[in-house]
This record gives sequence, structure tokens and C-alpha cells, in this order.
Amino acid sequence: MNMDLLPVIQAIWAVLVLVLMAFSTVLWFLFMSVRADARKANDGLAEHRVYCAENYVTSKELTESIGALNQTIDRLIAAVNTNMEETRRALSEIHRRVDTVAAGK
Repeated sequence: MNMDLLPVIQAIWAVLVLVLMAFSTVLWFLFMSVRADARKANDGLAEHRVYCAENYVTSKELTESIGALNQTIDRLIAAVNTNMEETRRALSEIHRRVDTVAAGK
């Protein structure tokens, strides 16, 4: 190798190393910026998950609530039916007594 080219090669090599260092520094800062944005998004997602867990009903809870509501409605229907039967019997007894009194006169 010619000794006259050695300083030129060293200078090119030094410039190349400096350019690569600058490029890697820019890439590092871009990576850190993206990483920070990803962490912010992840934190926001975690907060939203907590919000959803606190404010929205799960399908299991909804199914249980609907089942309890159906049981309550069934009990109310049974109570209304019982009251209707008792009212019919009482009215029948009243009619029977009225008819008995009317027939006795």
C-alpha cells in the first residue's frame, strides 16, 4: 500500500466512524422516543382496563342479575295467582251467602 494514501484512508475512516456514531445516536433517540410513547400508550391502556372493570358489568354478572330478576318475577306471578284464587273463593263464598239469605226470604 502506498504511504501517501494512508492519511487519506485514515481521514475517510474517521469521517465514516463519526457519521456512524451520529447515525446511531439519532437512532438511539428515536428508539427512546418510541419506547416512551409505547409506555404512555400502555399506561393509558391499563387505566382504561381499570375503568372498564370498575364501570362495566361482566357477562357472568349480567346473567346472574337477569336470573335473579326472573326469579323475582316468578315469585310475584305466583303471589298474584294465589291472591286471585283467594279472592275468587271469597267472592264465591259471598255469593253463596247472599244466595242463601235471598233463598231464605
